[in-house]
Amino acid sequence: MKIAVLGSGNGGCAVAADCALNGHDVRLFDFAEFPENVDAIASKGGIQVSGELEGFARLTYAGDDISMAVNGAELVYVVGPSYATEAFADAYKLVMELGQKVVICPGTNGGGLLFKKRLGLAFSDPEIIVSETSTLPYACRITAPGEVHIFLKLKGGLYLAALPASETDSVFNALQDVYPATKKCTNIFQSVLQNGNNVIHPAVSLLNVARIESPEDFLFYEEGVTAGV
Repeated sequence: MKIAVLGSGNGGCAVAADCALNGHDVRLFDFAEFPENVDAIASKGGIQVSGELEGFARLTYAGDDISMAVNGAELVYVVGPSYATEAFADAYKLVMELGQKVVICPGTNGGGLLFKKRLGLAFSDPEIIVSETSTLPYACRITAPGEVHIFLKLKGGLYLAALPASETDSVFNALQDVYPATKKCTNIFQSVLQNGNNVIHPAVSLLNVARIESPEDFLFYEEGVTAGV
């Protein structure tokens, strides 16, 4: 399957690498403002993966030309923080092809709804199926340009919903070989409410504010989530 991944951060590299290691034709896009990782991947011809998944994941393309990534893609993953969803939607709108399936990974704050609205499509329009996952399927980190370490790939708790909801099955089936732990939601509101980031992250951040303000780095989950926190 031809797959486009929009976003070259921790999650984007993990998604692109996992899909490529599963035999898919993967193209990676990110904006020209973020060249370091994309340039390294383009130079190497792929992504070096370590941790729970291991190997060298060869990519067909990595660069800042979104048409090169999206052209002919059957599946388009949008992987980034919530504030990037709108920018990716605006860029994708210029090159989108009818019949494509888009997965906002993760939707987090209504990402699927926002993305489809930015495309200028009704939520019920099946010409472009926009779906979202409830969370990122990995705990992962870029360790060097073109290299990603996957600490954990979810084996459960990955929920999926599509707009329109009647198309959830078709997206679910397309994801099964790479993400067999996916579960179908009744509708997009179930996937939105399954995401715990809006509860977890502010609380942990507030209770670690002194550590955040200090010059020393710390691990958010491993060191910041104590019994007291």
